[in-house]
Amino acid sequence: MRPAPCGAGGARHLSGMDGDALTLDLAPAINSIPAAQWDAVAGSANPFVSHAFLAALEDGRATGGDTGWEAMHLVLRDADGRLVGAMPHYLKHHSYGEYIFDHSWANAFMRAGGDYYPKMLSAVPFTPATGPRFLVGMCRPIAPRSCATRWQTGWCSIWTGCSCHPRISISCRKPI
Repeated sequence: MRPAPCGAGGARHLSGMDGDALTLDLAPAINSIPAAQWDAVAGSANPFVSHAFLAALEDGRATGGDTGWEAMHLVLRDADGRLVGAMPHYLKHHSYGEYIFDHSWANAFMRAGGDYYPKMLSAVPFTPATGPRFLVGMCRPIAPRSCATRWQTGWCSIWTGCSCHPRISISCRKPI
């Protein structure tokens, strides 16, 4: 069973550090998120998490379809619906194109009777470059490390029946 995408009743509600309501949702494609909103939280320091780069992967069919990279980007919105956090995120049906070779883990898990795939992965496809994946801009004060823990718990509860593989590198941009 596939979780409901943004606006389709699949949202999970979380509490912010200051008591504000936050909504965690899944976006089935990067183009379902306005580029200006995504880039406001992604910043410009890392081109691999930009809306344009992720859209090029999806539009060029490097992801989606039968590629094994099914877009399920995570979006975190405040009570007013403003995007305050995002994460490039995929439901993976294999371990190719990640530059993290976990085939032995997958084989061991399957020999033990588990289903390793599909798995949820926070990563940028076919990109060995390091950089932030938990994207929080200057839109509002947010306690990213604490929020990341609640976020992981929240998004793993959205989809059951798969393994979760968060590779979160948090980057907070502060106003100059």
